[in-house]
Order: sequence, then C-alpha cells, then structure tokens
Amino acid sequence: MDIFVRKGEPTPDLLSTCNTLYFEDPHLSYHYSHTGMRVRLLDNAFKPGAVVRCYYVESRFNNPVATYNHISRELGGDVRPETIAQYLSTLSFAAGRYGFEPIDVSDEVRLHYSEGNGTNTFSPFALDRLKPLREVPAKWTMAHAKRALANHQFRNLRCNGVYSDDYAYDAAVDFHRGPVDHLVMLEKLVESPSGWWTSLDGNGSVSLCCHHFDSNSFQLEMQPY
Repeated sequence: MDIFVRKGEPTPDLLSTCNTLYFEDPHLSYHYSHTGMRVRLLDNAFKPGAVVRCYYVESRFNNPVATYNHISRELGGDVRPETIAQYLSTLSFAAGRYGFEPIDVSDEVRLHYSEGNGTNTFSPFALDRLKPLREVPAKWTMAHAKRALANHQFRNLRCNGVYSDDYAYDAAVDFHRGPVDHLVMLEKLVESPSGWWTSLDGNGSVSLCCHHFDSNSFQLEMQPY
C-alpha cells in the first residue's frame, strides 16, 4: 500500500520501507526495493504534455544497500527526500539512441534517467488538476472516470472479480471481491492505462475493467460523496 506523507509530517525510514512513498513537499515519489531506488519528481503530475523527470539508482547485483550508501556519501549523510531530489537534479545524462545513457558510478551502482508523461503520472497531492464533473457526459470516457474518482463523485467502488489461470487460488481469495480504495484505483488507471475500459449505463452504474479479467464498478454521484 502506498504511503502519503503530507508537508510537515515525519519522514518514514527510507532504508526499510518497501512501499511507494508520496511526499507533498518536496513533491516526489520514492520507492526502495532489492533492485535499487526510484525517484520521480511530481511537479508535472496529471499535466498533459508535460515532462516528469524519473531517476533510478540501480543496484547492479541486487544489493540495494549499495544504492543507499552511494546517495548517503554524495549527500554527506544528510539523506532526506529534498536532498535526494536536489542531488539527482544536478546530474547530466547524455541522450542516446534509445533514451538517456546510464552513468556507472561504481562497480555496483548505475544511475538512470528517463522522462515520463504528466498525463500518465499519479500524485495524491495534485488531484485538483482533475476537475470535477459538472454534468453527466453524453459519451462516457476513461477521463470522466478518473475525474469522478479524484473528486469523490462516486459511491460503492468495489472489485467484482479478478480472474487468473489459477482457479483454486482465485476461489480461495473470493476473486478479490470487495471495496476498493479510490486512490489505489485511480493510480492504476493513470499509471498503467493499457487494457482498461469503462462504460456508464442509464442508471449511473460505471464499469471499470481491465480487459476481461479485472472487473470493478461504482455508482456515479454528481455531488461529492
């Protein structure tokens, strides 16, 4: 589960967390795993056509402590979200044939840079960029579904079933049926939009499905619920 850290709240332990951390100030996301450290600067989240800067401090031998130690040395031990962002922003990456060339800083650590699209970048601290629906649209689209979720214009958001090739497991977990957190769903739709589709029936029931193996729904409420 993602962790949202508002301005002024204490910073979780950056070395031990396995969750994605979203920080309001500085506005960035941080994820630490066995492969290294990923940082995205989120000032342009949800902005169409805008560039989102993404950094990956890679552990070449699945030793994530090496990536943290590299950052710590560069920062003189002052490892905080804002200092990490400041350090990474000073780096220059040469453009290559297939993107930006990585930088080998040691035998164990390699730095990567890429650029994402603001439209496909989620931030819980930029939801105001998705404006509320003023009326029920004549043609319902995924953009409308995202706006409804971002502005609490829904009720009873739930998973109706997730299906895999392992029927016994699916049945054991009741096909993951049950309530769904709206920000978890919104993050999926924004960050991984491939395969998702939506529809709205005449009774205000919205279907949100990924292909035909992940079925979800909610009831549209024009007034924030």
